[in-house]
Amino acid sequence: LREAGRRARRPGRGAVPPRLGGGVEPAEVPDCPYLGYGTRYRSFEVPCWTDRSSHAFADVTAAWMQQGVGFLSANAITTGKSATRFAPNDSATRGEAAAFLARFAKVTNIPVPAHPFGDVTASWQQGPVSWLAFYAITTGKTPSTFAPDDRVTRAEFVTFLWRLAGSPTVSNPDHGFTDVEGGPGWWQLPVAWAKELGITTGKPAGSSTFSPNGDVTRAEIAAFLERFARTV
Repeated sequence: LREAGRRARRPGRGAVPPRLGGGVEPAEVPDCPYLGYGTRYRSFEVPCWTDRSSHAFADVTAAWMQQGVGFLSANAITTGKSATRFAPNDSATRGEAAAFLARFAKVTNIPVPAHPFGDVTASWQQGPVSWLAFYAITTGKTPSTFAPDDRVTRAEFVTFLWRLAGSPTVSNPDHGFTDVEGGPGWWQLPVAWAKELGITTGKPAGSSTFSPNGDVTRAEIAAFLERFARTV
């Protein structure tokens, strides 16, 4: 797994990252419900997202899913599998994760150099994967493959979020998840960061396990992104 065990790579010498994102000042949107006005992360400028738990997806029924899926719907991060179906329990692919992250950061129309991955062929994946590659949120499975159709694990997605935030340190690296302890080194800090900020409380919620190798579901991605938005 090439995503593992690597340090975040900054854009190369001479590369000038474009101004990204939809960041706003408090005076422009005084009722913005999320924090971080104007906060600039390495790969995006924090937008002012809309806070709403309502949505049109009839298959999103669990209480814990409502806020996250509503957030994705309100901010055009998803339009669902159809107008009334989100497929919350479906496993997400790496291509879908890239698209969710790019829409979350509001960078889908920002030009960046093309990615180097020969297996990324779908038109809707080009911009998101190029953005992830340019800002070292991903380095792919190999230098020339991204595996867009592979399922993304919970550890991988939390690591994408951690890199999106600039690969920050944490005040308490002891996450307490027994199934992460003793695992690969690349898991440890991203999972501890997500635990510290309340982006995850484990799986099952509030437990001592995280299920790092488990597929991340579309509903879990929605919850992770909504909780992340509240921290930035």
